[in-house]
Amino acid sequence: MSILRVIVSDEEFRSFLNGLPLYFDTMLAFAVVFLLKVATKYATTIRIDTGKILSLVAKTVEALQEITHSMHRQHILVVIADGLGKLLSKCQEPTTHLGEAIHPSPAPEQPSQEDMTWMGNMTNFDFLSNMPDGLR
Repeated sequence: MSILRVIVSDEEFRSFLNGLPLYFDTMLAFAVVFLLKVATKYATTIRIDTGKILSLVAKTVEALQEITHSMHRQHILVVIADGLGKLLSKCQEPTTHLGEAIHPSPAPEQPSQEDMTWMGNMTNFDFLSNMPDGLR
């Protein structure tokens, strides 16, 4: 959420987005998609402020569209801004069937005692034992 807040609030930072490496653009897309998924699909499972997330994503999409209006239409950031805008619209559409929007989480299973002790006594474990002799 922090990087999205920077994009929304820092105009100088936004001016540099056109020259940043592609992995930064894809990181933005990943962050927005992740937040939208958490805010919509897992909102009943995880305590989050869905309204705050949707507002931040909307402001981010707006900022990205403002940034990309002068870029070539095939620039990856233009495609990302358009795609995120469509995804946000889809997430904000009212659902006709409540059951389609909310997927109940499965009942949590109680971990067995075996699951809790799988690590055993890790204080004496040699993590370097799996490395080739030349790398130790």
